[in-house]
Amino acid sequence: MNKTAPAAPSALKLSTSRVLLHGALPGVMAGIMGGIAFGASMIELGQLESIASLVRADSAAVAAMVHLAVSAAVGAVFGLLMFNQRATAGDTLVWGMVYGAFFWIVGPLTLRPLILGETVTWDVRTAHEFCGSLIGHVVWGAVTGLSLAALRTVIAPWRADGSDIGRGSNRTIRGRVMMASIGMLAGLMSAVLLTLLLPDRNELTAPVAGSSSTDWLAVIAIGVVAGALYGILEPYSTSPQAPRLGARLVQGVALGYLAWIVVALTIIPLADIDTLAWKATTVRDRFEVFPGYLLLGALLVVLFCTISGGGRFLFTDQLRQYDRLMAGPQRLRAATWGAFAGIVGGLLFTIIMVKVGALGRVSKLVGAQSSVVGFVVHMIIAVVIGGTYALLFRRHSFDVRSGIGWGLSYGFLWWILGGLTLLPVLLGGSPEWSAAEAGRAFPSLVGHLVYGIALGVVFHLLEARYSPWWITRSDIESDRTRARRQQVFTSAPALWAFSVFMSLFVVVVLARIGP
Repeated sequence: MNKTAPAAPSALKLSTSRVLLHGALPGVMAGIMGGIAFGASMIELGQLESIASLVRADSAAVAAMVHLAVSAAVGAVFGLLMFNQRATAGDTLVWGMVYGAFFWIVGPLTLRPLILGETVTWDVRTAHEFCGSLIGHVVWGAVTGLSLAALRTVIAPWRADGSDIGRGSNRTIRGRVMMASIGMLAGLMSAVLLTLLLPDRNELTAPVAGSSSTDWLAVIAIGVVAGALYGILEPYSTSPQAPRLGARLVQGVALGYLAWIVVALTIIPLADIDTLAWKATTVRDRFEVFPGYLLLGALLVVLFCTISGGGRFLFTDQLRQYDRLMAGPQRLRAATWGAFAGIVGGLLFTIIMVKVGALGRVSKLVGAQSSVVGFVVHMIIAVVIGGTYALLFRRHSFDVRSGIGWGLSYGFLWWILGGLTLLPVLLGGSPEWSAAEAGRAFPSLVGHLVYGIALGVVFHLLEARYSPWWITRSDIESDRTRARRQQVFTSAPALWAFSVFMSLFVVVVLARIGP
């Protein structure tokens, strides 16, 4: 007893110093890197001087100092929040994007008017006015997240439990190169498939001055680069604690959103018209390629996981574990629950469809004009989507909150894939990706979100009621028990928040603000 008692203060001191040195300090450095990127965009847009007004000054130098100081402080908080996270670089990237979007609400929409003595107005008009600032905060969060991930891996290697994660052995480097190669292949395949499936919408680089004959080459280049980055940031793993395909699918949507900002709103406008397309009006004009980038990211991740998983299946000795995890009867039972959950969500969605008279359009899928036929077709689709949700997110929702999060994310994806893309294409038209068409389809977005929430909640309740699958009965179940406790330390909560943010972002972009 006497020998162990003095160890407590030193352990506490070590823990505190570890948090400060490996949490706050890297966060400050990462926040400054994000602040430099955000500040450069503000200079391009002529908005940097507006920051000086917060300290009653009018100097650009003062504005830059205030901006970097705020970035460093906010970055320090981000570093502290991420200290205990068992996050990959891809996870940290998503957390950074969500964190940046959150501080857009805290900063420009809340603290700024309070400091200037104005009234806080959280309405669509104000959000529309600060749309460029929103994109800037997301970029800040992305750069800060990537910088923090790099600092954690190279400069300050650690884990929350105090163990060293290593400085990058040759084996790790070779693994990263292999995953990057697989990512490039997946990106190439996804870009080719997207251009073939949507021949009229292959210009993800539009609008660009010059000939459109090279647009498909630009799309392929975007896919290859995005795939390589994803392979480096989020290497595939067959561990029971690794994210399932459903979670990675949502990650792909987040990657597609970031690619849309970097390519369609930043690089191409700078090369084409020598300015950023971050203002609400220009963002609305370029919304027509927004769904394409989201689908490109989702398709890339599916192909990446398929290729990586196939390689692990063929060249590792984990076949026994693979068989136990992917047992056919379990998947069939889960698909049945998903189908029932899809019926519940479909019925709720039907209420919205009746209000806007959309059932007649759905009936045209089978050559009919009846709302009754449309209802039947709609419910069949709801059942099929529910079954796919069960296969993608089986044993991944640990409570009602996670069920809501994954269901809402899946519902938003299906608004892009189904409501804006597949439905008009199957009716003989082209994808309805323009801002005007997406605006008319806004009730469908609400319906898809309601459907997704109901789907996620009902599926979770059915899965838990049958037999709480997280009860430890074997080594695999023990791993899943730990995964349930540790899910909050991954990017899962950030992905749920990101899906909510995407829905709000669509509202901000599509809103028509009068004089």
